[in-house]
Amino acid sequence: MQDSWKYQLINAIKTNERDIEFNFSNADSKRFITLTYEKTLDSGKRPDFVIDLEWYAESDTQNHQPHKKRFVLDAKFYNKATFERFGGLIGIADQLYNKKNYRESTDNPVFIVHPCKTALPERVTSQDWGKYSFLGELPIGGGDPIKHQYGGIFLSPIDRQLYTDELQRLLGLFLQYKLENSSTIDNERSDDRTVSKPFCIRCGSSNLRKIEKSSGYYDKQRKWVTRQQFPPILK
Repeated sequence: MQDSWKYQLINAIKTNERDIEFNFSNADSKRFITLTYEKTLDSGKRPDFVIDLEWYAESDTQNHQPHKKRFVLDAKFYNKATFERFGGLIGIADQLYNKKNYRESTDNPVFIVHPCKTALPERVTSQDWGKYSFLGELPIGGGDPIKHQYGGIFLSPIDRQLYTDELQRLLGLFLQYKLENSSTIDNERSDDRTVSKPFCIRCGSSNLRKIEKSSGYYDKQRKWVTRQQFPPILK
């Protein structure tokens, strides 16, 4: 983070200003972030938080060709009755994404953060967080077929011991998965690695090393089994 972030935050509270920017950088992972509080979009709408990410391909050694991506977060301090009135967590997320056009007629992901344990009327995934949060695992209502485009996470330091895991998981989805097309069929690489530089979402390190898979393994009877070698994908 930039050195002056604490003073910026204090000043924002004192003056009640908008469009307050905080800058983050990780040169090793080739990602640079501007987090804006109450950013005014071109439409005049002001979501609570906007993350503008500039990233570079791992092969772009001199960082000459920037790629840009925007991620929108909106805080909703609703109780169960309020959520139900607006169609639940998914209904509100859909309203922000489509009707209010927080996605700005692009594919910008839009998610809400909320403290209500009963905001999600129906569990969509069997994952641990599926009881309280929806990360856009499935398209809803026959709409946008692109997964992980909108949803919401449960964020409460009172009701969840590891409550920051929800936010970290959501930011990890954006910083890794939503940067580029997840299909690697047309990738120029010979493997399934991303174009962006891989990094560990827990510690932030991009100091990764490739581990070569052995040609075989020993089964339970201690017999050597040769691994099946798959032919390369033909384009």
